[in-house]
Amino acid sequence: MYIFIWPKSDHESYAFCSQFDMSECKFVWVRFKRIRIIYKIANLIQKLYVSVKAVSIAGRDDTIITFNFEQGLYTYFIRRIIRTGGGGVILATNMIDHTWKKWKLRLKRPILNMAFRDPAFHITVNHAAVLEEYRSKYKRLDPERAYVLHDSYQGNNGTGSYAPTGKYILCAGNIRDWKTFFDVARRLPGYEFVGVGRRHKMTSYLDKIPRNVEMHFDIAPNEVDKLLKESRIVLIPLPSNITNGLTILFQAACNYKPIICTGTPTIRDICALEDGSSGAELVEIGDVADITAKIETLVSDETLGRSLCDKMHIAIQKYSPENYARTLYKHIQHIKQNK
Repeated sequence: MYIFIWPKSDHESYAFCSQFDMSECKFVWVRFKRIRIIYKIANLIQKLYVSVKAVSIAGRDDTIITFNFEQGLYTYFIRRIIRTGGGGVILATNMIDHTWKKWKLRLKRPILNMAFRDPAFHITVNHAAVLEEYRSKYKRLDPERAYVLHDSYQGNNGTGSYAPTGKYILCAGNIRDWKTFFDVARRLPGYEFVGVGRRHKMTSYLDKIPRNVEMHFDIAPNEVDKLLKESRIVLIPLPSNITNGLTILFQAACNYKPIICTGTPTIRDICALEDGSSGAELVEIGDVADITAKIETLVSDETLGRSLCDKMHIAIQKYSPENYARTLYKHIQHIKQNK
């Protein structure tokens, strides 16, 4: 039996029905609550609850698949408490780790290495290069129990077209290079910018926001969608080469929005076409001058914007929900055969 801990809204978009025998699957649904002040507490309680629920219904030979790495860790340690030394495999998908401060690593390493030592704990990452970075941080991470599973766009890829009607440049996400975003806005005082982020992660910037930037904090996903659809350009400045920004990247591509993004290894792969061109304008980390120039060019050159959007729409076809589910199923079968 497969026990999925998965967001309710993603069930159809990840096309599980086309790859898995539904009679062998059980779903423990996650519903995120974005309550402005206490949403972190509410979501933590929910994550613990669904982990307990999944472990309680799983048989000793069942496989538990979690929609992200953090949920997988909760599930792993709860299973150790509830079922000492037993249970089936846990596959924690989409490991993303931005921990580089030494004191945080000292706290985190023993916890993660405990899970990585267990032959029943498996993970996925969304790029092979990222796996190498994680192995340098966590010595117990076994590459034989780590698999590449690329992210996918969610829902329908759409059949729209490029329409340069938006008024502002949008930057939205949890982990962004906000200093670079604000510096770009200062260089372009005649342009409107909109930012979406988590207030508790931006306290050091709250008194430094330029006048031409309108910030939104801790808003619901449907509000982000609305802001994206009304934008002219989507800007994704990232602080490191660790994978991030893929959700908004896919949303922008599906809505035919020109994209300017930090060229991490994962981003470069996603945006690449067979002819070697890219569906997005890629920049180096913190390159304010290049981002500024690319914004000005995209605003003045509608032909370039249309070309980028058309290319990006082609580039993301290989990251369909069906391909995601197919690859996930392949990894699970590999795990079962090598238990």
